[in-house]
Amino acid sequence: MKPDRRRAVEWECARLINQHAHLFNQRCWGELVNLYTADGVFLPPSDGAARIAGRGPLFEWFRQRNADEQYFCTNVVVHAEGTSAASAESLTFCATGAVAGLPLPVLAEGGEWTICYYRDRLVLTDDGWRFLERIAFAGFRPEDDHFADRRSA
Repeated sequence: MKPDRRRAVEWECARLINQHAHLFNQRCWGELVNLYTADGVFLPPSDGAARIAGRGPLFEWFRQRNADEQYFCTNVVVHAEGTSAASAESLTFCATGAVAGLPLPVLAEGGEWTICYYRDRLVLTDDGWRFLERIAFAGFRPEDDHFADRRSA
């Protein structure tokens, strides 16, 4: 792959990952689930047995999230695996009970926070880049998570 095309794939996929956090924070669930392929899969960090597949189930899962939960996504690294496939890693600071209106989440009394490490498989579709699979691990590294042995089916 030519360097310019590799950089374009990396940029477009990094934008997709950042858009996921942005839409989550805005509670735009319909737009958020459209960042996944029709049969896209998400494995959340909160339940090692959960495997949410398809836009309908994804919409319902996201819609039930805590109303004051906020994400701050960082350390995005994309690995272009060709012109239509990529993998990525990123970290997300998740805060519940954040004080609104500040540049970074500041927790109110009783608020909680965690760090989630994400592994993504991304594919180029007719509608642009989409998540084929998104696996979240609680902690800075997959090894920190007690569900770290999860793999795609």
